Amino acid sequence: MRYRFSLLLLALFLFLAINPFFHAAHDDTAAIVFFILMCIVVIGNVYTVTLHALSIVIGIAMLATCSFLFAYSRITGDQSVEVYIYLLVGLIWLYSSGSILMAILTTRRVTIDTLAGSVCVYLQIGLIWPSRFISSKPSSQGRLTPPQYR
Repeated sequence: MRYRFSLLLLALFLFLAINPFFHAAHDDTAAIVFFILMCIVVIGNVYTVTLHALSIVIGIAMLATCSFLFAYSRITGDQSVEVYIYLLVGLIWLYSSGSILMAILTTRRVTIDTLAGSVCVYLQIGLIWPSRFISSKPSSQGRLTPPQYR
């Protein structure tokens, strides 16, 4: 597991580079691409924090739950389920950020992988806030638009 943080950093860069192009479309293809990219990042997180068997079980259970909720929202058309997907992904990112930070702070040598881990923590903290924001107020459309422009 020499480059475990570097692989997660690559997955995060892939997510941040590709997702905005599809997210602007607001169609089923955009939702599927977002979910696939999100799963790649979650798998990278599970791979990164696989130092304990409990971490593997928690990560796989959360990924399976997200997959089930995504399939349910696509089959039934119920968009309110997406709030729970964002909440679970935010929890996964929060848990793995804490694990990565703990691994970085306990290491003695600074390598490229530890620098990649610190960038991963920085990016994931930045991604946690939007998922928290989306999951906090699911029903208010246009919440970023000032009232005079609604």
